[in-house]
Amino acid sequence: MSKVLLIGGSGYVGSALYEHLKTKHTISNWDLNWFDSFVPSTKKDYNTVTPDELTKYDVVVLLADFMIAVSALI
Repeated sequence: MSKVLLIGGSGYVGSALYEHLKTKHTISNWDLNWFDSFVPSTKKDYNTVTPDELTKYDVVVLLADFMIAVSALI
């Protein structure tokens, strides 16, 4: 059983991936949760993540959008 970290895993794709992986893996989900989340998550901005925080995971999947660039265009 692998330890998997989904960063931005509360969206449409991340929720589906979470449901698919949860029976065979230990899943953590970090998300800002700006919208409703249908999967368990920890509110965390991935821009503040340190390398030490990632060492306890076997796999890291980045699904989060880079909203600073998008908000600058609006």
